[in-house]
Amino acid sequence: MENYENLKQLTEQLKKDNEQLKNKLEKEESMTKDLKSIILKDSVVKEEAAKLIESLEQVVKKQKKQIEELQRVDSVSRFSESSSETRKSYCCFK
Repeated sequence: MENYENLKQLTEQLKKDNEQLKNKLEKEESMTKDLKSIILKDSVVKEEAAKLIESLEQVVKKQKKQIEELQRVDSVSRFSESSSETRKSYCCFK
């Protein structure tokens, strides 16, 4: 009879231990799932960031070209104005 009681107590203890381990495993699985989700979101965010950076680089290149073109036009127009002023003063000087 004593052995039966011991066996019964051990069985109950094993059931409790098993339940605790099961709960712990479920928590770990949930955390693993959450981490995978975070990693996937992080990867997507990194991909989107890379696309945005690439797009911004293209915009910067276009703006640099526009600035260079405006500088060329500006220097040509200044040269024209300067030449025109020189001609005017030359004409008036005669």
